[in-house]
Amino acid sequence: MSTYSEAPTVRTNYSTESANEELKNITTGFVRMENHKLANQRYVPTPEKVETLEANRMGAKLEKALERRLQGQDAVMRPRKKTNAQELNEKDSEKVLVE
Repeated sequence: MSTYSEAPTVRTNYSTESANEELKNITTGFVRMENHKLANQRYVPTPEKVETLEANRMGAKLEKALERRLQGQDAVMRPRKKTNAQELNEKDSEKVLVE
């Protein structure tokens, strides 16, 4: 048991040679599984296309975040009541238009 936590301490007795051999086996397995004909057909986008895709991805993320942020809002937009100052400004602007 570790003195700092309740979790048991895990000790491994692997040598570096056995670890390297295991990695080689895994690597050769991946090479065998790879289909070279399909790898040659793989689409590789141009840097310009990558830039466009990244911009679209960021725009979609932003749009989704804003949608989530505004989704729970319950405010209702109502027309404001006109104050005396606003009514006076409208009357003054109407007088200027009439003259």
